[in-house]
Parts: sequence; C-alpha cells; structure tokens
Amino acid sequence: MDWPYLALGAVVLTASCPWWLALLACLVAGGRWRLLLCLLVPWCLWRIQPPAPNPLSQAVDIRAQVVARVCEAAVPTARGCRFVVEVHHWTDRVDAYGGRWLVDWKDGQAGEIALGDLWFLKGYLVGFSPPAYPGDWDGGRYWRRRGVTHRLRLSEGRYLRPSQENGLQHWRYRLTQRLADRLPGEGSALLGAVVYGDGSRLPADLQDAFRRSGTSHLLVASGTNVAVLVAFLCWLGGRAGWGPIRCAGLGLWLVPAYVVLAGAAPAMLRAGVMGWLGLLARWTGHTVSLGRCLALGSLGVLLWDPQYLYDVGFQLSFAAVASLAWLVEPVARWLPEKMPLRLPLATSLACTLGVMPCSLFVFHTLQPLAPLANLWMGPLVEGLLPAGLGLSALDLLHPRLGQLGVTILKPWIWLVLASARRWAEWSSELQVPDPGPIGWLAWLFFLGLIWTGPRLSTVAAAGILSLFSMWRAVEPEQLRVRWCWLGRSPACWLSQAGHHSAMLCSREQQPLLERLRLSQGLAPFETVITLEDEPRRQLWGDGWLESGQDRLVYFQGEARFGLVQLPGDWDGLSWGVDSSGAWVWGGGQPLALERGQAWELWLQHRQLWVQPWH
Repeated sequence: MDWPYLALGAVVLTASCPWWLALLACLVAGGRWRLLLCLLVPWCLWRIQPPAPNPLSQAVDIRAQVVARVCEAAVPTARGCRFVVEVHHWTDRVDAYGGRWLVDWKDGQAGEIALGDLWFLKGYLVGFSPPAYPGDWDGGRYWRRRGVTHRLRLSEGRYLRPSQENGLQHWRYRLTQRLADRLPGEGSALLGAVVYGDGSRLPADLQDAFRRSGTSHLLVASGTNVAVLVAFLCWLGGRAGWGPIRCAGLGLWLVPAYVVLAGAAPAMLRAGVMGWLGLLARWTGHTVSLGRCLALGSLGVLLWDPQYLYDVGFQLSFAAVASLAWLVEPVARWLPEKMPLRLPLATSLACTLGVMPCSLFVFHTLQPLAPLANLWMGPLVEGLLPAGLGLSALDLLHPRLGQLGVTILKPWIWLVLASARRWAEWSSELQVPDPGPIGWLAWLFFLGLIWTGPRLSTVAAAGILSLFSMWRAVEPEQLRVRWCWLGRSPACWLSQAGHHSAMLCSREQQPLLERLRLSQGLAPFETVITLEDEPRRQLWGDGWLESGQDRLVYFQGEARFGLVQLPGDWDGLSWGVDSSGAWVWGGGQPLALERGQAWELWLQHRQLWVQPWH
C-alpha cells in the first residue's frame, strides 16, 4: 500500500462523507500506516468544524464596517458583482466575529476587485435566501460548506492600497499597475491574468471568447504556471553553467514567493506544493513520480484547510494533473503511432476527459473542439509567463527598457487575442444537463474502455450496446403540469412523453428556467411563451399553446391550463394561475400558491391529480 494515496483518500472521505466511513476505510486498508491514517480523521474533523456560535450569523440588517482582504476574485452577477473576503478587523466594534464573508455589491464592477486586495467595506449583514423552487441551487448551503459564515450587502466600498509592510502583496500591486500603465487595454489584462493570476481587468467579451473555445483555464494561475516557471529557471541555470542541484535550490525559494505573488488561490497552492516537493526531491538527489507528488501536494493543502476540497479551481486542477499522470498513456494507445503531434494531442484529450465530470456538473457546458484549441493556444498563452516576468524585471530596471519590452511583446499578445476570438467563432458550445449518477457511471465506463485498449473495448462496447438495444424505457403519455415559482412569479412547466414546454410571466424568468432544467437533467424546452409575447398559437403534444391578451392557455381535449395577468380573470379556464400566485382547479375554491413550493398536476383518464412536487 502507498500511504500518500491512502492519506489523501482518508482526508477526502472525512471532508465529504460521514466520519465513520473514513475511519472504517483507514482500519481496513491502512496496513502499517493504520495509526497515522486514523489520526488524520480527527484532525480533519477539527479543521472542518463549523464556526463558533455567533449571534450575528442569523442577524438581519445589522450594520457592519470592516476592513477585509479579497480571498476569491469577483464574479459579475445580474445586479452587479459578488466576491468573498477574509475579514481583517471591524472598525466600529471590537467584539464582533470575523471569518469569510460573501459580499454582494449592487452596481459594482468585477473588474475593480482583484485577488488579495484590501478593501474597506460598509453595509448590512443579511441572511442567505432559501431555494426559490425545488431543485434550485441552495446558495446558503453551498457557501457555508466553503466556510462562509456571513453575507454582506455592500453600500460603500473603498480600495485600500497595500503598504510596503505587506511585502509581496505590495509588489503584486505595483507590478500589475506598471503593466497597466505600460500596456493599457486588453494586453495588460491578459498579462496580469497569466503572470500574476489577476483576472479582474479582463473584458467580458475576452473571457467569453476563452470560455467558448474551452481554454479559459489558461487565464488562471495554476500548475502550468509553476511548471513553466521551474522549466524557465532550469533553462536559465543551464545557460549560466549551474548544475541541477543549484537550480533546484533556487527554485525552492522562488516557487513559494511566486505562489504568494500570484494570489495563493487553492489551485495555485496545490501546484506550488507539488512543485516545491519535486524540487526538494531533485535537490536531495531523490526521484518522485507525478502521481505521488500530486497525492502529497494535495494532502498538504487539504490538511491545511479541508474546505478547499469544495473549491472548483482545486477540483479542476487536481483532475487535470491526475489525467496527466494516469490517462495520457491509455489515450495515446488509441491514436496512430505515426500521427503528427500524437503525444500533445493525447495529453490534451486526457485532460479534457479528466476534468469533464467536474466541468459538466458545475458549468453544464461542453466544447468539442477544446482539445484542438488547447494544442494551439496552450504554448502561445503559457509562453507569456516568462515573457511577462522578464518585462516586469526590465520595467523595474528602467521605464524605457519596459517600454521596449512592451513593443516587442505586442505582436505576440495580438496573436493570442486574435487566436482566442477565432477559436471562439469556430467552436460550438453544447449545453449539457446535470449528468447525475448515470452520467458518472457512463464516464467511468468510458474510461474503462480506454484502459482496456482498442481491441477489447470494441468487443465490450458491441456487447453492451446489444444488451441496451433489447431494453427500452417508455415514458407514459399522460400530460404532466408542474406549477412552481421562478423568482417572484409563478411559472407553468408542461411535459409529455419526454417533451417539455413552459409558460412564464416574463422573460426575466427564462435564466431561472434554464437553471431548473439543467439542475434536473432535463432535455431543452421545445417551446417557451410568456405574457409579454405577441398573440399566436403553436401545436405541442396532443394539444396547442395559445398566447392571447394577458393570458397563456394550453388546450388538450376538455382541459385548459393557463397563466393570466389579472386575478380572477379566468374566463372559462378549468385550471389556471394568475401573476400574483392565486390559483384554482376544476372550478373549485381558489387557493394560494405558497412561495417556493411547487405542485405537480397531471391528467389521467381526463381527471386531474394534484400533489406537492418534491
């Protein structure tokens, strides 16, 4: 048994599963490391314990005035932006609780907030809202599992420039500001993201281009940055006549400094620990495999804070490196031996397969051309890391040298930006619902076929497909109607024989409807009509949908379902809901639709059945 893998498994089980399951796994598979592994379980339980009881946790509309450091970069929202901060201290009270806070900034710009910045924040503490409808994303549970204890609605925010006493944070601010002064616009934003992990200045259209091309991971400081930095140091050391031991000793000092300089995000911490362990092994004359280095590096980061297990960046970074360690060779066996760029293409395909479950579960998108785009974009973007560091060094020596470096780099940066937009035009982005347990099993089965090799996997796939062709699940043909709240208004969702349609009060509910569809693993809606649409009629299922003046109606036989604009304006509807949530069925007594509660209605033998939808 290899104890780093067992220890990493114990920490993951402790953080994500019941503690007794982790303890049982340690006792069964521990071997001679059984005692050490069992001690890791209480350590992780202590590290992931919930925060101390605090009267402000459930408080609403309590004024807060704090100084905090940004620990998760801002992301744009429908009304502004949000980001996570680590509270440094309160300015108006002494005995208040700190910790990690989620900050909602209405009308704020995400580009103004960078990882590691110090801010003065003033606003009111608010609670986490419950899910708006069944199956919706539970934001309160998600943020609490990531260690966030409070939510601040910001009314006033001011950036505090890092002082010289803050060391690397001050230098990070100075270097990114110098890049912005020397190369205003998209060029400095791209260099700041690639070199220093500061993506706050990236324009929205450029981020969207990298996302649609499947290369957005290149804009995040992670393991590739550390690998390129170490390779660059070894290359410089070789040119200077240094041996591998002296180069490794220099890297042991520079890699931790660069990790802090790049923002010290969880993915960057994992990469830094892995790089430091590899350099330590080289410096001491030992060898370490990539898989063992990954296990030890991830174990160290999770022992420091097991909550990093829920960080999406850490999950994607771990999956990508695990793919490099264990998937490249099996994927390469499927490619022709004389194929050009066989090994780089196998590496890109392996990384795509490795991160697929996490990316589908979180982002619900798939870019089929991502492996080819990464073959072209990877060397172009990652080559900017040593170039950007060299540009910063020249600029510190003399501003004219920095301006000369900018002039040399401009064609390179233009090529990167033009390539990203071109690949975004060529790439097609597929929306994929939540894969669920069946999706995980399909992914594991696909990986198993890759591991078995081309010959055996062809026979296995043919046998499984023949078995599945003998079994089909036929969905019943009866109509199902689900009433639920989307935002602050009700909505009607119709489904029949695998086909879906929806009636909404306004177009503002459509993004929420897409989230509902993706979270439930549904097929795309064939028809979506709202009260704001022009009058029209459209066939669907065994009936038709009709949008009229302030009403939406679905006709099927003697049944008529619908949404109306004004309360009481039923006008012959058998069952319907108005825009305020009052509803009736079968001409019976009007009832109120509880906010957040959904009901499932379906027709069977021309009778209506009603029950709460869970």
